[in-house]
Amino acid sequence: MRALVTRRIGPEPVMEIAKVLVPQWQPGYSPIQVEAASINQLSNTIRTGGFGDTRVPLIQGNDGAGTIIRSDRHPVGIPVTALGGGTYGITENG
Repeated sequence: MRALVTRRIGPEPVMEIAKVLVPQWQPGYSPIQVEAASINQLSNTIRTGGFGDTRVPLIQGNDGAGTIIRSDRHPVGIPVTALGGGTYGITENG
């Protein structure tokens, strides 16, 4: 899959669209095929170093919209939104 990957955090962050491995599915999680994602003030704060010890490389993004591709709780193929919270895109890949 392709993702926006932050390679360097700080006043001059480095980001690139790169090919990355698709995360392995885990029970209790519902991965989605993302159709739209945002870059917002939280993303800017992270990439410029506002969260202190953020490790890179990091796939940012913690909100978006798409369809469920696998789940043990929800029907596959339904449209969903993913809305922030937690650690996705902040301290673990979004």
